[in-house]
Amino acid sequence: MENEIDSLLPWVDAWANAKNLALQGNDAVLKRGYLRNIFSGFSIDYNIPPGIQESSPLYPIWCMYRGRMLIHLTIEIGEILGNKEPRERHYGEGRRLLRIASKAFPRNPVLKAYLGDLIPWKAGFRKDSGAPAWANLQREGLERLRQIIYWWMAGFLTPALAKYRALIGDTRFDKLFNQ
Repeated sequence: MENEIDSLLPWVDAWANAKNLALQGNDAVLKRGYLRNIFSGFSIDYNIPPGIQESSPLYPIWCMYRGRMLIHLTIEIGEILGNKEPRERHYGEGRRLLRIASKAFPRNPVLKAYLGDLIPWKAGFRKDSGAPAWANLQREGLERLRQIIYWWMAGFLTPALAKYRALIGDTRFDKLFNQ
């Protein structure tokens, strides 16, 4: 089991900590891109992260990371997302692995969300009882959009990530917000 831990930990560490390293301005992470080291060359056909035996107590953890990687890869790679057969193959295998992980970790809300049991999202406003239903729905939609925009700005538009945005050539927002 020690060998399995040694082969799995670098993948878990990269998935869990690469964003924090990027936010701290870690040059190595910024140059290769957040999670790029995980997804470069990753494919459903390769045993990445390195395989863990189904009989191992670490197998559900491996399933969680591999399943999430397959789903993430499908979303990120247009050749997979835009083609039915590879998309269904990646999503199907990712969900199968996530079901195994979810059985082992039934209280993990992220696994449940991947499998369709969404995490409730409170809109953060009171409905106006005097307004028509469509107006309250419009207001709710705008409030949720505002929350997404603020979340995104707080995460991606931090000064620490300005260096990363410059490295990948995405400086549109720096220009927009620094006028």
